[in-house]
Amino acid sequence: MQQMLPNLALNATQPMPEGQSLELITRFGIEGHELFVIDNGPGIVAAHGGTINAKAK
Repeated sequence: MQQMLPNLALNATQPMPEGQSLELITRFGIEGHELFVIDNGPGIVAAHGGTINAKAK
């Protein structure tokens, strides 16, 4: 988790235009830890949409 959250934040903010925001919220819920990623960036490029849920190689 110590390395995952900074990497997630970096990967999420690199393609963002200036002035956009990123919010990471963690909490321990009924079913365990929850992570919410909220941004107002442009979203996922259509070319990558099919791989968003694919396991890393």
